[in-house]
Amino acid sequence: MTNNLEKRTGFRHYIGKNKKKLILLLLAIGIALVLGLIKGGQYYYYYLHPQFHPSRTVYFYIDRDDNIDSVYNKVSTEGTSTGMKGFRRLAEKYRYAENIRCGRYAIQPNDNARTLFFRLSRGYQTPKNLIIGSARTREALARNLGKQILADSAEIAKELYDTTLCAKLGFNEETLM
Repeated sequence: MTNNLEKRTGFRHYIGKNKKKLILLLLAIGIALVLGLIKGGQYYYYYLHPQFHPSRTVYFYIDRDDNIDSVYNKVSTEGTSTGMKGFRRLAEKYRYAENIRCGRYAIQPNDNARTLFFRLSRGYQTPKNLIIGSARTREALARNLGKQILADSAEIAKELYDTTLCAKLGFNEETLM
């Protein structure tokens, strides 16, 4: 009689009795794994897979008056993008339209959406050589600088005529021009 009791309470008896539950549990785990793999693949494709394929590093400028649509247009045309869905999702998630930073940015071959987006959103600009040509007046200097650094020449001229700022930086009327 004890042998019969042991057989009923053993592992095989438990599995035989709850076979449907075990199959459903394994099926649920399998479905969860498949869905996780699909979601992981989507994440990789949209954010980590290289989506920008210029032949060499290209540079583009974001001006003060650019909006999110013009940034999308510049990124897709300059970067010869295969898809902008990941970049757009990141821009929506992090509210990039509210905080567009102007400057000169680079798109390198095989950049992915995540790398390029965070480069733009954090303002990691590409350096540019500043050439100050011979200028006889402050207005000409302000105009020359304004063209090169994408700033308003009137703002630069205002700062050049500010005597307290010039004195703070170690300049005066004679040394400035």
